[in-house]
Amino acid sequence: MLNSESLNYIYYVIGQISTPVFFIALIAGWKSVNTRSLLLILLVVEAIDTLVSNIALSWRYNFYLWVFFYSLIYIYVVFARRLIAIKLSPHFKFFDEVRKNYYFSKQEGGLIFVYACASLFLFINLIEIKLYQYGVLGSLFIVEQLFSPALTLLYLVEALLLLRLSIRTLPIDND
Repeated sequence: MLNSESLNYIYYVIGQISTPVFFIALIAGWKSVNTRSLLLILLVVEAIDTLVSNIALSWRYNFYLWVFFYSLIYIYVVFARRLIAIKLSPHFKFFDEVRKNYYFSKQEGGLIFVYACASLFLFINLIEIKLYQYGVLGSLFIVEQLFSPALTLLYLVEALLLLRLSIRTLPIDND
């Protein structure tokens, strides 16, 4: 049976798979300008998140406030990719091509759903932590028991959606 340390390690490893999956998906979906633009923008967001999260960890309870607000940025990026491309198209030919060939895929809808679920869950965690911080609750059940498994599941679904998004553009040999 897995002990608590083993589970925490598994949660940690799965939590770290996002960036490598972004790169694998980017390579696999390079031919699609839409896939490439979405993944490049998400990689930038992921990089900023990684850089700032170490600072945010020092905020103790307010770390969860940061994580919640930053989760909303992922939703914004998927929704507003076309608007981002329009704003950047005068400056970069790549984004002009994205603007002209934009389409919204089912996988992007799935990503929005996953990011919305994560945001909702993080908001619930934030409320629980604030109630605990102000002495209303005596323990952090959701944070201690459900946080890691729920986010692990969402990371896995995100990874599968990103890979599916990228491989749908690959040519298939029927030999």
